[in-house]
Amino acid sequence: MNLDHQRSHEPSYWKQLKQAQALAKKEAHVWKVELLRPESEIASLRSLLSADEIERADRFRFDKHRNRYTVGRAILRQLVGEYLERHPKEIQFTYNEQGKPFLKEETSLAFNLSNTQDLAVVAFTSEGRVGIDVEYRRKEVEELELVERFFSKAEVERFLKIPSEQQREIFFTIWTRKEAYLKALGGGLSIPLGSFDVEFDPAEEPKILRANDDDREAERWTLINLEPAEDYAGALLLEGKDWSIRQFERR
Repeated sequence: MNLDHQRSHEPSYWKQLKQAQALAKKEAHVWKVELLRPESEIASLRSLLSADEIERADRFRFDKHRNRYTVGRAILRQLVGEYLERHPKEIQFTYNEQGKPFLKEETSLAFNLSNTQDLAVVAFTSEGRVGIDVEYRRKEVEELELVERFFSKAEVERFLKIPSEQQREIFFTIWTRKEAYLKALGGGLSIPLGSFDVEFDPAEEPKILRANDDDREAERWTLINLEPAEDYAGALLLEGKDWSIRQFERR
């Protein structure tokens, strides 16, 4: 497998919107959020957080981590509020064992978020489950060790055939696709990463290849490659087929 001339050319244009638009049937919205904000804006965004979110923000030791969390969670509240036509402070979240937030109120709106470095992505749909992940490619990881430790035997064999100079980029492609699947299921790392396979050949369409040896489960999902910014890898997973994707940016 070689990456040369096989790069996935996803749309690089993210339309800037100040207000979320209504979700159409079989439509997913993906928002890119810059987490670096001026202090004056961070103070305003902090006022939108709930008491437990402020408590969690204040547990961060460093300002940059506290500010990233504050911005990400406040803008999530803004976006959810816009879709539900609620004030951001009225939004109430509950959390599963893995810390994934859900809406307390009964609604068809589904969402998932991921953040790394100074960037967050949030996906919304009005039907079915959704998972999204973003990773910063320049962070230091021992990709070979992680692949051999966590991935399936078939994935390891395929990965080791990739030229060494291209392995890091492919590693983050695999990792984001697997994380998106875990997040869509809501199970986190309680689901072994080696229990399912993802397609990661750039010449092939992204998809789940195997999921617990159940062909119907693998075919249930639509997997989409995301390139939210230079040096960032991303993946979006949606339940069902025939989705339309719209990409927005909230600055």
